[in-house]
Amino acid sequence: EVAKVFRVRPGLERRTAESLRTSVQWLKGFGIVDADVSRMLRQNPNLFDNHPEKRDGMVKWLKEFGLSDLEITKLVYKHVRFCFTSRDIAEATAQWLTALGLDKSSLRDILERAPSLFEIKTVSLKAKFSWLQGLGFSDAQIVRLIRKIPAMFTRSLDKNLKPRFALPEQQVSAGKLVDFVTTRASTWLFCKMADCSDRIQSSL
Repeated sequence: EVAKVFRVRPGLERRTAESLRTSVQWLKGFGIVDADVSRMLRQNPNLFDNHPEKRDGMVKWLKEFGLSDLEITKLVYKHVRFCFTSRDIAEATAQWLTALGLDKSSLRDILERAPSLFEIKTVSLKAKFSWLQGLGFSDAQIVRLIRKIPAMFTRSLDKNLKPRFALPEQQVSAGKLVDFVTTRASTWLFCKMADCSDRIQSSL
């Protein structure tokens, strides 16, 4: 199975055999079978340069965070990219969320639902927080959005969030925008951009 990947993604051949072998064995150590390893290689070829300090550091942090071996295995299986994130970035994000008032249970819930949030530097998260404040959201309302729709904060501010929020701003009165976004965001935040306006209109 893994050999097939080299025919589909020839760029992988530039990696050393030892680098790839080490990464593949690391995945198999979680019980991941060849077919799924090859899928991960196809989807994330750049992750399989040998960076043991990143992945081992992240797994250690997850254990310190309180995740069981089974929970870590599920995370690796579904979101292998996350395990190659800098531990420093993940820790800084966790500290920022804690400072906002989220407890460890809430952080674990976010980690399970939207682990990519912990791949984002806090400077980017703070920019989204400030932008929402400028739209009229209170700190408490923004924290509620983080709890309810953490994946929203993984989206690009300029390329995704601002264009999408501009649509309800055009169709919803300023006084009702916060309530509309808080209660209806999931219906239009993650659809195709071309469908956003219709989704918003149907939610009014």
